Amino acid sequence: MVLTKYRINLATAFMLLISNAIMWLIENPVGIDRYVSLLIPIIAFVFLIIYKKRNIYLFYMIVGCLITIWGTTDNFSGAIFFFFSMYDNKSEKNLWLNSIVIVLSFCVKAYLIGYLTSDIFAVMTAFLFIFAHMYVRFWPIADIREHKEVLSKGFTIEQSDTIKTLLMDLRHHESADKLHIGRKAYTARVGALRERYNTTTDFMLALKLVEDGIININDLANAKTVNNKL
Repeated sequence: MVLTKYRINLATAFMLLISNAIMWLIENPVGIDRYVSLLIPIIAFVFLIIYKKRNIYLFYMIVGCLITIWGTTDNFSGAIFFFFSMYDNKSEKNLWLNSIVIVLSFCVKAYLIGYLTSDIFAVMTAFLFIFAHMYVRFWPIADIREHKEVLSKGFTIEQSDTIKTLLMDLRHHESADKLHIGRKAYTARVGALRERYNTTTDFMLALKLVEDGIININDLANAKTVNNKL
């Protein structure tokens, strides 16, 4: 069986639901954290049923919020789920939404359990550490072999990904969806490339990229043919 995000989420939610249901039956009394633990897989199943195999970044954000609020003071795994949410939908709106929810989660937790100053600094440091390392390791992830010709000419991986979408002959919002970034962010990337080559349209930019040896004219023609057939 091939592992996919959908199957991993489904299997994890099932295991959490079964294990927490067993713990709920044998524990006496049942604490609020046990109800939260039961709630998380139930929410997961709801998202998986509604969104099927699409990204469920909102679910990751909700889980990150619940773990941050109800988890112990030394449980920083909520940061990982917040990162999943940001990574699966790299739009400016989603980044701001997650940032606001993180701050609100801290505030609610501080109100509920009365954080000490040392705890606050510990949580902030842990979240920054986790976010920074996961960003460096995974945010710009790409197959370098596919980008080596582009990178050697001074382009970044993000610019390389943008150039690849130009081959698909898509509208800006469609290309932005493929890269999981906001429409404005994608347009800004294309704008930077146009400025570099002193062009005013995507078509002229593509021709300049062909002239510069960044993309092949046959690849450009084939991509347009395939998209027209679709």
